[in-house]
Amino acid sequence: MTDNLRYAQAYAQRLNWSVFPIHNPIFDANGICTGCTCEHYRRSDECKQKHPRLFLGSDGKCANPGKCPRVAWASKSTTDNAIISRWWGQMWRGVDVDTGEVIEVSPNLAIDCGKSGILAFDADTYKDQAGDLLDIIPSHQQETVTAITGGGGTHLIYDAQGKPYGNSTQGLPPGIDIRGIGGYIVVAPSVHKSGRRYEWEELYSPSQTALLPIPKALDAILGAAHGNRIRYAPGTPTAAPQAIQKQAGLVDQVIDRAKLVADTARDYGGGLRWILSECPFCPESDPHADDGTPFIIVLPDGRIVAGCHHNRCRQRIAAAGVSGWHMLRKRAGLERRPFLRRQVIATVPAMVGAAL
Repeated sequence: MTDNLRYAQAYAQRLNWSVFPIHNPIFDANGICTGCTCEHYRRSDECKQKHPRLFLGSDGKCANPGKCPRVAWASKSTTDNAIISRWWGQMWRGVDVDTGEVIEVSPNLAIDCGKSGILAFDADTYKDQAGDLLDIIPSHQQETVTAITGGGGTHLIYDAQGKPYGNSTQGLPPGIDIRGIGGYIVVAPSVHKSGRRYEWEELYSPSQTALLPIPKALDAILGAAHGNRIRYAPGTPTAAPQAIQKQAGLVDQVIDRAKLVADTARDYGGGLRWILSECPFCPESDPHADDGTPFIIVLPDGRIVAGCHHNRCRQRIAAAGVSGWHMLRKRAGLERRPFLRRQVIATVPAMVGAAL
């Protein structure tokens, strides 16, 4: 069984994400990308007759090596294990059009965002073109599943909550680049043309944290953009029970690493709440009296919040400019890093055995 097959099965069976195979970049002896496995087929008379719109660049090369679909993905992406086993259970033949060398590869893989009910937001594109990501996504709403592309980019993955978001930058403000219905994202362990693999950020893989609902500010931007969203019935977004438990595991990890003392998690309106014995938001040299209640809560939609009801603690958190949950993660050494190259899950056993 190939690594790509194990990943594809995990995405489909554990997350209910629809997957499909895509082409692979071709590398020379020095590890430099020289083309894509799609090029040999695209140059054939069969392809020109069946798919006249599938064209190569003026140099006869694919513009996006390792990203183009091998199948009619919009209709064929699937969670069916039999089909997935057939796609990735064997090696696919490719031809290097420059050398004529026949190569065998396990296809890269992609997720159909629309069928999978997710929305991918390109955080780096926003930062490069528009500025501070916090302008539209508060820090606590960045605590969602996060993918790191082979090119070093960052995708924040959100639960679309049944909202039919589109897939483009058309009609959106500068820097807003999304993948929703009609779009797909390349995911681990696919190989990028740089030679690096796509990865999940450590602590933010699909098994280590829950998909959060789309942040309100981003939701409003998409809603105002013509053609990027249609009307939907409003309702209170809720996360699946297993997603709540994933977040609970992260809370327990922070409590342990930050050396906090908390009672057992209790049901809290569909979520979970921990009451802390000592307040982590006030100085040890000047603790407040027992008129404040420090807490950590996993909300029903999967978000995590932390704070204290004491006015002085509220002021300290507000002055810090970050959420109380972010402050606790920092104390635990698990704070989210700036959007640079972050720590990733580098091995297949870690991804398949633990991260999914």
